Formats: sequence, C-alpha cells, structure tokens
Amino acid sequence: MILYHKCINYKLSDSDTNFILIEISLSNETLYVGGLYVPPNSLPSFQLLSKHQNKPFYTFGDLNAKRTEWGCTKNNTSEVQLLNWLEIRGNELIVPQKATSKRSDSIIDFGITRNATGWTSGVLDEDTSDHYPILFQSSIAVDENSFL
Repeated sequence: MILYHKCINYKLSDSDTNFILIEISLSNETLYVGGLYVPPNSLPSFQLLSKHQNKPFYTFGDLNAKRTEWGCTKNNTSEVQLLNWLEIRGNELIVPQKATSKRSDSIIDFGITRNATGWTSGVLDEDTSDHYPILFQSSIAVDENSFL
C-alpha cells in the first residue's frame, strides 16, 4: 500500500504485476516511491528495479527474501539473488530490526533504495494480515511549494 496526501503532486510512473511506482514532485526534487510483492519461491523483477536505477527511488514491500542474519532459519534463492543485485547496482536495504512475518521469526518485508541514510523502520505490533505492518520514516520533508 502506498499512502499519500491528496495535495502532493504525484503521478503513476510505472506499474506491472505486483509492482507500482509513483513519481512525487517536490519543490526541489522528484522522488519515486514504489510497492513490490515477490511471491514465495520467486525472484524479484530485477528488470523492473533496474529500470529505475538512476532515479531517487524507494521501493518497499513483501520480498519473501530470507536471510539468516534477519532471523530466518536459512537463506533462500531470492535473498542470494537480491544481495548480488544490490552489490552490483550499489543499492541498499532498509531492514527492520525485528520479524515482520507472523508465521516465523523472519524479516521478509523491507525497503530498497540508492541511499538508506536517514531512514528508520519500526515493526508495529498490530493485528493485520500474516505480516506485521512496518512504519518507514525518513528525513525527506515536504514544504508548502510541493502542494497542488
């Protein structure tokens, strides 16, 4: 889910199965915020992610990438491929510090960006789906010139 304020300038930039990216125009920059779902036993669409590589992008979602360092019992193919892609492209993850899955102690929901500096995340103890909701926060500010 992407939540935005109706007064902020935005437009749909790209979409595909299990992927959406919106362009947000601020007074001094343009940001791209996306949502991505990677079904279990699948790989992320690196073609879609790479397509927006040179933009200031922030993609969040359920990537079902499992890594032992994130509390999973083992690494999976999605995680291995994702980390290889991140290393080659120079991107970073915004990873919560506690489990996002209610079925295990795994962190399978996180963000991908060019620069994670200034980003924090917290897992909310709410009764929603089979995942805990995550609150991502950044130092990105919107001023009055960004509104319609």
